[in-house]
Amino acid sequence: MDDVSKDRKWLSLKEASKLLGIHPVTLRIWADAGKVASTRTPGGHRRFAEDDITACYHNTQERAEATDLDLKVQTALDRARWEVSRQGLKAEGWYDAFDQTALGREREWGQRLLSFVVQYATETDERQSAEILRQVRNIGGQMGQYSVGMGLSLSETVRAFLLFGESAVDAAVPALARPGRIEERDLQAHSRGWSLMREMLFSLLEAYQRSAAELG
Repeated sequence: MDDVSKDRKWLSLKEASKLLGIHPVTLRIWADAGKVASTRTPGGHRRFAEDDITACYHNTQERAEATDLDLKVQTALDRARWEVSRQGLKAEGWYDAFDQTALGREREWGQRLLSFVVQYATETDERQSAEILRQVRNIGGQMGQYSVGMGLSLSETVRAFLLFGESAVDAAVPALARPGRIEERDLQAHSRGWSLMREMLFSLLEAYQRSAAELG
């Protein structure tokens, strides 16, 4: 940071989202879309200037957009939790392989991925869509490598991915789960959500294969 930046008060993702009254996942989506300026610490954690967050809070239009997006994110998170519970994720044999640190990392990846699915499902800007794809592929690569390190088989890894992937897409497009007429935009959003998950799966499989080969 330069001298001017050092004089500003910086907030963590949690602090900034609390100040705005929205979920951290919602603020992460805005930051990824470039609607809220942020920087990174050497450790990779987001930081937001307090004056930027305050200005956003007092902008009526941005507050309305944030409220609308936050409702979508909260709904998606609630549905994702319900889907995971419904599908019996914790009953899977591989679930016990994760300690609390690992589960925390998986939850972070899951929240980031869900935020990307929510955003990508209705994104129309090609450059932003390409950036989301890049980040999701990166998550897939990390998860593939991590699964090998945790001793999960390829079938267990793919099963875990499919269970979460289905939950994430259904949560991001909740309209498809409600009875009644389905709009074309919901079908398009569902299709885009799954296209994003497929790209992640390809990256996950490639990373798993490389990591497994390196271990011999």
